[in-house]
Amino acid sequence: MEEIIFPPACSTASASDLGIAERRCWAGSVPFSQTRMSFVVGATSQNRSYDREGVASSGQIVFGVLQHFNFENQTPISFHGSQNTVGVFASTDLDYNDYLFVTLSARNDWVSNLPT
Repeated sequence: MEEIIFPPACSTASASDLGIAERRCWAGSVPFSQTRMSFVVGATSQNRSYDREGVASSGQIVFGVLQHFNFENQTPISFHGSQNTVGVFASTDLDYNDYLFVTLSARNDWVSNLPT
């Protein structure tokens, strides 16, 4: 068996008004005599925040005028929440003599919805 070759690890991170996301992964390759195996393993995490405000109206007064002042009842709508997602993933590619190829991959995510 030959030495395992590790190319540089990959990582991405981003932030926006809706949340923060981060991804880390590691890749490598293991050559054998006529067989080669390459792989990627990693993890992701993401946080999203939700802030929703609005008005629900009922009892339309004048048909066709779809403005809130044209309804008898206005009810405020307010929702605030957060969602955390954590995941792990892995993928491996096997090939025999550059002729027969097999790819295996897996991913699992865990989600937590948090009221605020």
